[in-house]
Amino acid sequence: MTSKSWLAMSGLCLLLAMSAAQPHPITIDASSYAPGAVVGGAYEGITLSHVTFTETGLQTSAVYALGCTPETRGCDAQGTAMFGWQKANGKAFTSWNSSAGLISDCLQQHHADCYSQPQHLLEVTFDRATDFIQFDATQVTDSPWAWAFDAAGNLLPLTPTLTIDSLLGHQSLRLTSNEGNISRVLLAGNDGYSIVNRISYNGAAATAAPTTTVPEPETLALMMIGLIGVAVTTRLRRRTHK
Repeated sequence: MTSKSWLAMSGLCLLLAMSAAQPHPITIDASSYAPGAVVGGAYEGITLSHVTFTETGLQTSAVYALGCTPETRGCDAQGTAMFGWQKANGKAFTSWNSSAGLISDCLQQHHADCYSQPQHLLEVTFDRATDFIQFDATQVTDSPWAWAFDAAGNLLPLTPTLTIDSLLGHQSLRLTSNEGNISRVLLAGNDGYSIVNRISYNGAAATAAPTTTVPEPETLALMMIGLIGVAVTTRLRRRTHK
């Protein structure tokens, strides 16, 4: 192998190593699932849960991809699906809601007011902390809000950024942390409700469809070792023939 080829191979290995170290944008889209499918544990490194308050504390249950028609609340003209939850009787809901002034207090301490009024939150937890998360909706909703926590369970002083596309009637709610320490997020409406069609964040590549698959760092490392091995073997052979 010539010196130029050796440099090119080294450069490729370096690029692969840098790629493995960089976070990869991932988007979870409810419309990629069959209506009624449970999606809470479908991704490696992230878990979706429905959270509500009961007399004994927080209670979690599954999150579903719920299909819809243009007439359904939260759907656009294309019938985009949404993330939602179900009651014990099987009735499905696509709105995540909470009461003003209660939710922040209830996340810190449990009391009767927390469960005396219906509150249903979408919980997103990460195996590895992320620096941002964004919730997209195809409909402008009433006072959406999100609360972020670090790995130790501390409430982070982050204010969500709400962007509204007045032309299309879509909106996005985004949380960003310069510290890259977002480990858990709760989404609902602050005395209102939120609709969620898509969730985007930075993190390790998901292994389950339907996200775009990016090679894991371990896979990239094996590729690098293989390339280096081929380069070294080729060079040794050429030296032997000389």
